[in-house]
Amino acid sequence: VTSPVGRTKTAPAASANLEEFRFAFASCQQYEHGFFTAYQHMAEEEFDLIVHLGDYIYESSWGEVLVRHHEGPEIIGLGDYRNRYITYKSDPDLQAAHASAPWVVTWDDHEVDNNYAAG
Repeated sequence: VTSPVGRTKTAPAASANLEEFRFAFASCQQYEHGFFTAYQHMAEEEFDLIVHLGDYIYESSWGEVLVRHHEGPEIIGLGDYRNRYITYKSDPDLQAAHASAPWVVTWDDHEVDNNYAAG
């Protein structure tokens, strides 16, 4: 098994005179809506960091205009979640963005279950 080569850089020294630090934010990527071209642009921009603020995947389908489809019903088990990540990460624009810069990723409700807060 091989992986594509990506790009990263270490943080500058505390004493460094940093002239610029270029970063991008992303969130709420719904694979079925198909709008991953923003990731192609991120890959071309040569950011120093990409921060994903959650909802990297969706555990279920929603919306009326779907340009591509998830495989299977709403995901529940660990294997289902792994397969959903495989589906999302199969997108070439998302792959290019991952290869272009280091990522910091946090979670939101859809990585677990929609509106997963207690109460």
